[in-house]
Amino acid sequence: MLQDAGLVRVLADTIKDAVTSAVVVELQKNLDFSKDLISDLRSALELKDRENNNVDFDVLAISVAEKVGVDLSLADINRSHRVGRRDENRPRPIIVKCASYRKSSEVF
Repeated sequence: MLQDAGLVRVLADTIKDAVTSAVVVELQKNLDFSKDLISDLRSALELKDRENNNVDFDVLAISVAEKVGVDLSLADINRSHRVGRRDENRPRPIIVKCASYRKSSEVF
């Protein structure tokens, strides 16, 4: 009887290790995909004129949302604009306020 309990424990540990390894591999794949997506989005958002005032931030937000697979329309956006002080070395961040929390959650 004790021998069977030991065998069950060994099998349980083996299964646990196999499942843990599979989960880690899957999480690593998801992380790599996310890093690639973030890199692509950063590249897509680089503007020649970093503080170009002719940029429509609503349209830019919709474009970014499409790239991450979210359906965002003008009706979903309350406002969008740059924040912070101007700096010659880097562009100011752009914020977007969605009309509903649910839509914001989809984007993030």
